[in-house]
Amino acid sequence: TKLPIEISHVLSRGKLIRRMEKDELHKISQYIAQKLREVGTNAASKPSDAYLEIYRFLENYDLLRLVPADTQSLVNDVSLWHHLKLSAAIATSIWWDGIHAEDPEKYEFALLIGDADRVRDFINTSKRPPDLSARSEIIQNATKSAARAIETILEGPECIIFASAGGLLAVAPRSKIHEIALLAE
Repeated sequence: TKLPIEISHVLSRGKLIRRMEKDELHKISQYIAQKLREVGTNAASKPSDAYLEIYRFLENYDLLRLVPADTQSLVNDVSLWHHLKLSAAIATSIWWDGIHAEDPEKYEFALLIGDADRVRDFINTSKRPPDLSARSEIIQNATKSAARAIETILEGPECIIFASAGGLLAVAPRSKIHEIALLAE
């Protein structure tokens, strides 16, 4: 890969939003490697806990969102974190669906889209500032609750692509959609 690494905005035609030099990229990779070594010591005895600790670390490590998954111009707008997250969501869906290595055409994924508009309509009856603040918190809590339903059914957070501000986007196996919908509701 040619350095420096550049990442552009997803909605632009290549407008640069960040340039990463060799030293910064090296520091990021060293920091991640150190964290993985620290967590790795517990992986054998508690693999699920170690996985979730690594996942939460990567999810909250903002600099990972600035490293492009592909460094070619005009397609360098997807971060390494978002690429890894979507790959994990697809892998999790394949695992839950049952691995059909002999026939990948059998895989059926669903794109779950949640929107708090109906909740928002229900609670938008008052315009007083305290009510506005309460409504915002109710919408945030509803979104978090729906995300927790996905995490509970699929035994982890990797299928949730986005969950914030009243909106939710996730990838899941079709076989689990009804169960997720019931718990999220």
